[in-house]
Amino acid sequence: MPTWYLTPAALGYLTQFILALMITGYFGARLMAPRASRPAHTVLLTGFFACITLLALLFFLEATLLPTERLYALFLQNTALGAGIVLLLQFAYRFPDPFPQK
Repeated sequence: MPTWYLTPAALGYLTQFILALMITGYFGARLMAPRASRPAHTVLLTGFFACITLLALLFFLEATLLPTERLYALFLQNTALGAGIVLLLQFAYRFPDPFPQK
């Protein structure tokens, strides 16, 4: 009996996971700069995309695993989504002004 069911929905979640992983990797590479030149909004945006990457992985696991193992991924989705929403809201509050007034 197979333990992975690669349905069309699962393949769609897999492509979303790969894309989110690439975006997270790009932002993670940009965080390798010295700490003094690293703005806070970049750290928050990287954390948000890390949560989205985890959420896409959990969606993929939910769509491919057997029904009993699927529950582990399902329960963790709320945590990843909640952390992502918190990071996105903090990013929105700290978003830089395009033309700062001096």
